[in-house]
Amino acid sequence: MLNNKSFGINLILFLVLSSTVAQVATQITTPLLPLIDKDFAVNAGLVQRSISAYLLGMALSGIILGYLSDFFGRRRVMLVALFLGCVGTGCCIFAQNVIFLIIGRFIQGIGLSGVWIISRAITRDISVGLQLAKIFSLLTMLDVVIICLSPLLGGVIESHFGWRSVFVVFLIYNLLVMLATLCVKS
Repeated sequence: MLNNKSFGINLILFLVLSSTVAQVATQITTPLLPLIDKDFAVNAGLVQRSISAYLLGMALSGIILGYLSDFFGRRRVMLVALFLGCVGTGCCIFAQNVIFLIIGRFIQGIGLSGVWIISRAITRDISVGLQLAKIFSLLTMLDVVIICLSPLLGGVIESHFGWRSVFVVFLIYNLLVMLATLCVKS
């Protein structure tokens, strides 16, 4: 499908994983909100602020991390962003109250926004013209499928293992993207 030999399945897989990680973090946790408010014995509005905190973290960091990746390198900044995503996810896994969960989601948003921005920048760095359009079309299709399936996956995982397990699965996804970032050729 792609003419350039540098676009193998590994690179496409890397781009799909890294470009969806931020959106999956939002969507996979959607079915958990009513369970978290019961677990922490707080009102639903307070738990919903974890989504706002995540989106605020994304809004504050995306441009800055993208800019830093221009100077320090895409891989280096993406790894830092993924590390922040792991820290935030860890905070969510071990949260003992809703405030700690909200802080974890904010940290998650700060890191994962950079991953999404940088994955798009990498795509633009390595392709142009029609090839860029083909890659973005493929990524968009795969992104939509993955993002649409995320709440279903979150609900299934939660129903069998509890709401914290969804964050554990997401942590594994985050670590998988980190491993892919280390392995993909620059």
